[in-house]
Order: sequence, then C-alpha cells, then structure tokens
Amino acid sequence: MAGNLLVISDHEEDARLGQTICQKTGVVYHFARTGEKVRAALTDFPQTVVLWGADDPQMVQELGGIIAKMCSPGKVFAVTNSPLNEKPHLFKTQIWGHHLLRRFEGAATELYSRLVEASFSQYPFDLDLYFPKQTPVQRIMITRSTQKAAAVEAIQKVFAKQNVTSRLAALVAQAVDEAVMNAVFDAPVGPDGKPTKRLLPRDADFELLTEREFVRLEVACCEQYVGVAVSDGFGSLKKEIVLGFLGKDYHEQTYIPKAKDQGAGLGLNGLLSAGLSMVFISKPGAKTEVIVFFPRAENYKSFKTGFRFVSIIAE
Repeated sequence: MAGNLLVISDHEEDARLGQTICQKTGVVYHFARTGEKVRAALTDFPQTVVLWGADDPQMVQELGGIIAKMCSPGKVFAVTNSPLNEKPHLFKTQIWGHHLLRRFEGAATELYSRLVEASFSQYPFDLDLYFPKQTPVQRIMITRSTQKAAAVEAIQKVFAKQNVTSRLAALVAQAVDEAVMNAVFDAPVGPDGKPTKRLLPRDADFELLTEREFVRLEVACCEQYVGVAVSDGFGSLKKEIVLGFLGKDYHEQTYIPKAKDQGAGLGLNGLLSAGLSMVFISKPGAKTEVIVFFPRAENYKSFKTGFRFVSIIAE
C-alpha cells in the first residue's frame, strides 16, 4: 500500500516495531527525533502515520504542536511503557488517536500492522479488515432490543468452542453487552441530531424498525487473537466523548457514570484496566463500530501480559 510511517522515539523497540509494520504493509519507513526533522518528514511525506514514543511529557509538549498541525489524530500512535491511566499528560492533548502499551511480542505486530492500514483507509470499518485474509467472520443481527441477551450468549458459545478461558469470556461478554446497550439506546438520533431512545428504561422491549437501527455483531478468531465488533448506523459517537470518559475514569477515582451521560454504559476504565483492547470507529451520520480485541492465551494470567491498546478513528 502507498504511504509512510514515521517513528519518533528514543526506544529501540519502537523502531523495530515500525520496521516490522513497514515490512508487513509495504509503507515506507522514516525515523526522526528532533522537531526540525519531524517537520521536514511530515512536509515531504504528507501521507504519513506517526509512531510516537510519548512517555516523556516534555517531549510531548515540544513535538505535539508540530504533529498536530501536520498530521490528523487518527494517524498518530502514542506508545508508552505504562498504561494510559499512568500517563495523564496524554489527556492534555488530543493529537493522538491510538495508544499502544509497549508490548510488541506475539500477536501485537500483526494487529498493529492492520491498525496502521486502517488509519490510511477511507473506510476503516468491518472486522475482517483487522484479521488475516480468509479468517471466518460470524455475524449476528439484532432487530429487537430484547435480543441482546441471546446475542451475547451466542458469542459466549463461540468462545467456548475456541477454548477461551471462562474468566476472559465473561469479561468480553460484559464489554459486548455494554456496547450493544449503547448501540440500541445511546446511538439513535433524530434528524435534529438529538437522541431518541436514551431516556428509555434499559429493559424496554421494542422493535428496531429500520436497517439503520439494526445492531450488527461480528466475531472473528485467528491463531493469535480474537475480536468482537458491535456496530450501528448512526455514527453519533464522537472522539471527545470517548476521551472524556477515559479522562473521567482515570482522573476521578470516585467517578460513577450517570444514566443520562452518553456512552455511560461503556465502563471504559474497568474494561481497559482488565486488559481488553478496544477500537472506536465513527463516521457522523453513517456508522459507529466498537471492536474488542484480546490475544489468544492459555490462561487469564497470560492474557494480562499480552498486547493492550485503545484506538479512536473518528471524524
């Protein structure tokens, strides 16, 4: 594919990851450390994804302005040694669209390569984009609000066949349950952009009348990782909403989501802290997709040491 990848980092692991991604995707590798070289690279190669070692708040402050002016957030991957909740300086800027924990073994390079490809795509939706070719994708369509439980149970049956540990399967089921709840109740908006179902009781039983209201579930399993996607046809999820809930979760220990808050059911802090990885993709008026990823693991302890990331690709 046409494109460039610029690594800005003092960590050799980041450079190696960038080189591996380039080998897998065909994009051209570049490296820079100073503001002058970063500016030159982004000027000469505008179609560029940035892999940015963002542990140091001072470095983020020094280079952030350059990157923000020359690269869209959806093409910026911030990489740190510790989880997002330990890097509050990243919440002071919204120039990044992806956060990667610096764990690049196993499935990470394969999945991160596909995230880079998605960041170049005009249509970064659909689960099969994030898996090797020929990976089977199972699909479930929800056309009534009360079908959620049956859909989540069907996903759990897939996990059982794939020998996913029960503890991990339960965690992912919770994430899927909450994502479906948001797609059914929080996502629908009227012509004026105002929510139409957010104030309904969460146990309300009603038919989803149009294809736009239908909620689609997809699940795919390859040798290295598993993904579950939940999508709706409204595209009402915004990047600032996701970052806002992440910020509240990480900065306010006593924060409890309120039912009236958009996306309150996502419980991002608990899901991410537990080790799940999530991708949020949204195009206004067209589609929102939330994808939950987790690595194949023999046990829960092994899962906790695997890849971890959060991506937000939204206009």
